[in-house]
Formats: sequence, C-alpha cells, structure tokens
Amino acid sequence: MDVLSINEILLIEKKTKAIEYLVASGISISIYFIVKSYGAIVAEKQSFLIGERMNEKLLVKATAAPYSYFEDPNFYNLLQRAQNGGGNRPSLYFLHGIELAKNITTIIAVSSILFIIDGWLPVLLLLFIVPVIVVKLKFSRKMDNLQIENTANERWSKYYTEVLTTNTHAKEVRTFNLSRYLILKLKNINFLKHKQQIALQYKQAKTEALTTVLSYTGIYTCILYITIKSLNNAANPADISLFLIVFTQIITLLYATSQSVLRLYQDNLQMTHISNFLHYKYDHDLSLKEKQGQGFEHLILKDIFFAYPGKNDCLSNINMVFERGKTIAIVGLNGAGKSTLLKIILGLYHPTDGQMILNNRVVVNSEYLRLEATAVFQDYSRFNFTLKECICLGNTDQPFDEPLFNKACQVSGIDSIMKHLPAGINTLLGNVFPGGKELSLGQWQKIALARCLYSNRSIIILDEASSAFDAHSEHQLFKDLKAYYPDKTFIIVSHRYHTVKNADNIYVLENGGIIEEGESKALISKNGYYSSIFNLARS
Repeated sequence: MDVLSINEILLIEKKTKAIEYLVASGISISIYFIVKSYGAIVAEKQSFLIGERMNEKLLVKATAAPYSYFEDPNFYNLLQRAQNGGGNRPSLYFLHGIELAKNITTIIAVSSILFIIDGWLPVLLLLFIVPVIVVKLKFSRKMDNLQIENTANERWSKYYTEVLTTNTHAKEVRTFNLSRYLILKLKNINFLKHKQQIALQYKQAKTEALTTVLSYTGIYTCILYITIKSLNNAANPADISLFLIVFTQIITLLYATSQSVLRLYQDNLQMTHISNFLHYKYDHDLSLKEKQGQGFEHLILKDIFFAYPGKNDCLSNINMVFERGKTIAIVGLNGAGKSTLLKIILGLYHPTDGQMILNNRVVVNSEYLRLEATAVFQDYSRFNFTLKECICLGNTDQPFDEPLFNKACQVSGIDSIMKHLPAGINTLLGNVFPGGKELSLGQWQKIALARCLYSNRSIIILDEASSAFDAHSEHQLFKDLKAYYPDKTFIIVSHRYHTVKNADNIYVLENGGIIEEGESKALISKNGYYSSIFNLARS
C-alpha cells in the first residue's frame, strides 16, 4: 500500500512536471511570437525613421544649392541618382549586412563539420562557388553603370509622364492634341532603356550559365570525392550519413550567402550615389546665418559683368543705384538681359565681375541679397495650399503677423477674392486635391503679390507683376504700393509705358548693357531708344 502510494505520488509529480514543461513551452513560444511580432514593428519603425532622415538630408542638400545649379542638367542627373538610391537604403544596407553575417557564421559552423569529415570538402565547395559570386558582382556593377548612363533618359521618361498627367500642361496637350505624340516619345525612351537592360541581362545569363555548370561540377565533385573515399573504406558510414545531411544545408547556405553579398554590393553602389550627392561641394551655400532686418539704405551695382558658363558676357558694365523708398524701372526688349539682372539683384546668380555694395558694405556672398530682396516673377508659383498658407509662405521664419497679412491682402486686392471663397482664408486653392477652389490667372497673380508683400523685404521686384490685372486694378495697385509701403524700394520690369512712366529712375537695357538712364519725360524728350520702344508699343 505504501509502495503504491509512493508510485502514485511519483506519477502525479511526473504529470505535474510534464504539464509545467508544456505550459512553460507554450508560454515561451507565445513570448517568442509576441517578441517577434513587436520586433517586426520596431524594425519597421526604425526603417521608416532612417528613411525619413535620409530623405530629409537629400532635400536639405538640394534646397541649399544655388539657383544656377538648377539650370545644369548634370546636377539634375546627380540628384536623380541619389533619389533613385532611396531614403531607406541605409536601413536595407544594415539589414542585408546582418543577414550576410548570419549566413557566414552558419557556414563556418557547418563547414567545420565537413572539415572534420575531410578537410578538402569546404575548400572544393568554396572554389566552385566563388566564380558565381564574382560574376554576379561584375554584372551588378555593369547594370549600375548602365543606369548611370540612362539617368538622362530616366528623367525624360518622368518628364513626359508629368507633361501628360498634370494640369500644368493639360490645356496645351489637349489644344494641340499632343497625347499620341508624347506617349510615342515616352514609349521610345522606355523601349530603348529596356532594350539595353535586356542586352546586358542576356550577357549575364550566358556567363552565369557557365558559372552554374562550374558550381554544380564542384558539388558533384565533392559527392564523387566522398563516394570514392567510401568505396576505398577511407570514410565510415557515419561520415557519409553526416555528409549527406550537412551537404544539402551548406549548398543552400552558400547560395543564400551569394545573394546576400549581391544585395549588399548593390546597396553599396546606391549608397555611393547618395554619398556623392550629399558631399557635393557648392560654389556658394544658401544656409545663411544672418537674419533679415539689418536696415536697408541702398544697393549699388558697380561695373557688373555676368556670363553663363562657356558663353560670352550677357551683362556688361552694369552700374545702378537702388535707394530706400525709390521706384526704379528696368525696360528693354526681350533678350536685353532684364531677367538675368533681376536674378543677380535677388542673389540667385553671382556676378562674374564687378561689385555689389549693400549699405556701404561689399557683398561677398551674393545670396545675402535674399535677406533684403524678394520678387513677383512672371512665372510665379501656384501653390495648392490654403489661401492663408499661400500668402504666409512669404515669411515662414516668423510667427503669423495679422496686421502685415491684412495689409498685404488689401493692397494686392485679395479682399475681393476672399468674398467668393467658401472658407475664406482657410480655403484650399487649386484643383489638384479634393475640395480645392481654382482661381483665375489674375487672382493667382494677386496671391503671388500678396506673398511678396507679406515677406516684408526691403527691395520688392515686380517682374510683369500686374500683367493679368485690368487697367483700373493696375492703376490702384501702384497707387496703394506707394501709399502703404513708402519705405520700400520697388524695381519694376514691364513692357507697358503706363506701368513704368512714374518711376523715379529708369534704366534702359539693350544687349546686356545700359544705354539710357533717367526719368520718363526726359527719356521721351531725347527721342532715343526708350522713346522708340514705347512709340512702337503704342503703335
């Protein structure tokens, strides 16, 4: 009875332990999958943060580039390759590196078993697998070189797609029935890229076929080697059984490792493109440390020359004075150099020769002029943001200034637009996003003007800034500008006589040089170039 009681107790203890082990196993497995699940979330979050950080660095670098770089196709190609690298590339590089390290560690562990069976087995396998990896790396480099060569074609492909699918060109695409023509050009570009890729892939396939035969020759050589040893009683049955088990695993690991090496190499190539862009040296950096509001008195351009790279001077011996509170007009026919001159005043271009003197100080870095000058361009931007945002973009470094905002809206004529907007200044503009309100060209131009005025810069450039205004609105605009902004310096560019006639001083440009200067009445009385321009316009 006592013995039975002891056995029953032991049995109960065994059952209890079995249940405990089972529960512990179940808990462990549950914890493993929970940790794995949360680990995947953490990895995804980390990948997202790294990707966003990299994208931010690329955008900061791109926006720090001087304006002239955006007129250089080579700079666009460099930027395109960096963007193709992808913001998540560093994360992939890290993950693929871990994967490769894991595979190599496993191979070393498994190879040690093969080495125990026979020291030549891992050596033979390695000799036959290495050519496969070398060929894959070689063609990865060739494919990357092909992508570099095709960067311009890739940009053409994106450009044709943009022309076909955005509202920027939608009117003219339909007016001139351009869709078929543009789609054909897009197809030709894409087929050319595809043809080059396929040609390279055929070469790769032929070469890899040889290396694959070589690798399988190595595999069967190992099998033959161990078989011969077995027949000669040089290997025992246990070694053969172990070889067959380990061999299939190491073959799988070797091919997985070759793929890991390939992915890591491709990541490295893409990281090189990203690094090349991030370390690209600009002639001038736009990351200015000084702040607006130093007090503007005058800007003097002294003996200014400018030439585009590899070309003759398009501006020669420019001498101008812009004083606080004055209105200066710049006139001339198309191609006279007005737009280039404005970009120099704005700090978008740096003169090739001459001096710019701001408040009695020589400007060394022309980008500092951006702290004092702003402009309404002929090709002003139409941002699909709210009306308030579109105007406040003029000064995002400062908190919202309601009095300044209201004055800019009043002078530019935005008040008349707000009456017809469902949510007032919070109405989304444009028709790109749902709920947006499209405006007329004249209304968009008023918003561009309001944005310029809200910037509160000392020098305001109006490059055909009232071209979409009716005569009454334009007259009222220039009247209000002088009344509400008496301390601002206005630089007006226009082909219309009534827009420039009241300027304090007028510079007349022809072929990149100043040929006349003075007030409108004096220039008209000279009966010279200025007079001929506007007599022609009136006729």
